Amino acid sequence: NHPHPVSANIHFLRPTPPGPAVITLSGLSHGRTYSTISCSIAREGCPDDARTTRNWRWRRCLNAAADWSLHPKPLPADLARLARNQDANWKCVPKMPQADNRRAYNVPRHHIPHSGLSSNLFSESWMRAPDGQKWDQSMLPFLSYLSPMLFDEAYLDPKNPHDAVMLSVNVDIRGQLPSEGADWVYCRSSCKAVVNGKQDMGQVLLDENGQLLAVSQNSVHFTPMADYLDREKERIAKSKKL
Repeated sequence: NHPHPVSANIHFLRPTPPGPAVITLSGLSHGRTYSTISCSIAREGCPDDARTTRNWRWRRCLNAAADWSLHPKPLPADLARLARNQDANWKCVPKMPQADNRRAYNVPRHHIPHSGLSSNLFSESWMRAPDGQKWDQSMLPFLSYLSPMLFDEAYLDPKNPHDAVMLSVNVDIRGQLPSEGADWVYCRSSCKAVVNGKQDMGQVLLDENGQLLAVSQNSVHFTPMADYLDREKERIAKSKKL
């Protein structure tokens, strides 16, 4: 009876390769206004991630305007021209960084400023739904996961490559997409610090009219690729001995 997600807390326990998975749902609480559901996804008997989602039935409640806006404001975008990759400020990116490791990045079409993906303060992107599809309310946690990462140069540097691993995503839904869905969602990511490889990421999702849809706080860890390769060599060596 509560179809609309209000919040989602997702923790990734290990990398998830493609393939069949077992999804287990359990209801933690069912109230008049809210329901809380726990979900786990497992492959080969080992859990890959665990998440808790709180849903409710959307209805008219208290609304209050806050004197808040993004700073600096997003560059103007003509979404009709952007769909044809002809916008003066934004361009389509055929392939985002780390798209090979994070295959979900290949679902939307990412459009970034002509100046590039990242600044010293934030990264931003217009994400377009795949052809023939639209973003709906249930996709907002997924879009928060797809937000562009900062410090891409850290793992693109051939002299010191790193692998970016998403540890957790915590999303709070603040707005409502149209019932028929939407073609575009805007995302801005910002970072306060990277300490011992761990990066905090704050996300804001806006609709096509610039209205707030969701806010999220994600945790990312940068692992030196050399460490990963050393562990893989040890694992392969042990398996051969067995």
